[in-house]
Parts: sequence; C-alpha cells; structure tokens
Amino acid sequence: MRERQDDHLAAPPSLAHQGQGEQSLDLSGLLPVCALVTMFKAPQVVLFSRDVAHAAAFYRALGFEEVFRTPTDGVPIHIDLVLDGYRIGLASEDSTREDHGLDPVVTGQRAAVILWTDDTPSACSRLVELGATPLEGPHPWLDRCSSRGWQTRTVT
Repeated sequence: MRERQDDHLAAPPSLAHQGQGEQSLDLSGLLPVCALVTMFKAPQVVLFSRDVAHAAAFYRALGFEEVFRTPTDGVPIHIDLVLDGYRIGLASEDSTREDHGLDPVVTGQRAAVILWTDDTPSACSRLVELGATPLEGPHPWLDRCSSRGWQTRTVT
C-alpha cells in the first residue's frame, strides 16, 4: 500500500508501534520492494470446464483470441484466450483434479466474466445466439443500459 506518490511505503498494519510515536520495522526477511513489484505478472482467472474446446469456441465467438493450448493436438486440457488485454484460462475439470490435486467446482455460479460493451442490446442478442441464457434482460442501470447476468452452462 502506497503512503504517498513517492518512494515511501506505508508500514503494514500488523506491525506494533514501540514507544510514543515510534515504530520499529524489521524488514530483514522481506525482499526489496522492486523485487516484489516484478515477482508476479500476467494475472488471469481460470475457469474449470468439462469441455474445454467447447468453452473456448464460445469465447472465440465473442472475439477472444486463443493464445495457448495444451496439448496442441487432440483434446485440450487447458486453453488461454485474450480479449483487449484480458486473459482468461479454461482448464479441464479432470486435468485440474488429476494433475494438480485440486477439487474444481464446475457447476453453479462459480465466477463471473465481465465483458463491457457500448451496445448492450446487440451484445445480449449475440450471447443468446451463442447459447447463453439471460438471467435478466437489458435494463437501465446508472443512466445506461446493463444486463445482470447470463447462465452459460452449455459452455462449461
């Protein structure tokens, strides 16, 4: 958390104050701030799917570009797609369980993928064409047209 627009960082709230107005910071076990900033990169959300290829086809139809697939031949267990700098991953339910020891949730409302548009009615029509089911149709929200959500069980 930045304290100001310069190189001073605010102390973590968990550090105890010592004395009157004095604070003792033991930073010996921490990496330099510049290392923390560059340690992580390219965050993405991964959705679990029973049919990764089918789910990827849905997102490609919305304008996403496929940028990664494994394996490159045969039934994919993971596909990454990008739209306007936003990267989304689709991972096979079986591979997630067998290769990584995780217990993926593939039913119910487990995540939301938000797509902004300047033409909500047309975008909603396109989603219906692709097999999505609206939870509610377009409606006014904050002086513009919005839609609350879509069920896309057929693409997972």
